[in-house]
Amino acid sequence: MRKESASLAVKVADFYSGDGFIFSHAVKAAADGKWMARVKTPKAGGPYTIKILENGAEPVIIENVLIGEVWLCSGQSNMEMPMKGWNTKPVEGYVDAVMTAGPQVPIRACKIPQSPAYEPQANVEATWYENTPAEVGEFSAVAYFFAKRLYDVLGVPVGVIAAIVPSTNPTSTVCYKALIALKSGNAIVFSPHPKAISCTLRAAKIVAEAAEKAGAPRGVVG
Repeated sequence: MRKESASLAVKVADFYSGDGFIFSHAVKAAADGKWMARVKTPKAGGPYTIKILENGAEPVIIENVLIGEVWLCSGQSNMEMPMKGWNTKPVEGYVDAVMTAGPQVPIRACKIPQSPAYEPQANVEATWYENTPAEVGEFSAVAYFFAKRLYDVLGVPVGVIAAIVPSTNPTSTVCYKALIALKSGNAIVFSPHPKAISCTLRAAKIVAEAAEKAGAPRGVVG
């Protein structure tokens, strides 16, 4: 869906690969300038090209399009962790993923930026990553392994859209987890999220000091 001048005639055409022309469909923009075209997709695979023709305007050409499965992957920090990992937190299987990355495994990932809004947004400045050694590290690790498993089973291109909003309060989480560990007689070590390092370590220090003052062994909370 795009937004143009009201009642503008728009044609979506040239949905093709090396086999030539496949599909063409004409639509007209509504009074608010928005239009949507439901296109008949070719067989799974690609890459294909989509050409959007507007009266009197330069055509909009979208290249390198794959046809296959598309999945929305949402969640919090467990879904956010990238294939390349975080500092001191590597992802098992990342090196193998880099070494085997390439067009022979047609997996794509779209990363939606965290941009809070009070109303649903029609557009977003997102980035699509291809399965290449240079870009696979940016994939959500959970989304990548999910997409890889789907591709191995189905044999068609797989796209994953990562819409992630970490929302757990790190301070209360540290206090809660530490209390559970201490009450059960266990030690606990925290590995903070990269965006919550300062408050996580500060909360852990306060809990550790209180625990040691009450008689717990030194270093029981780390």
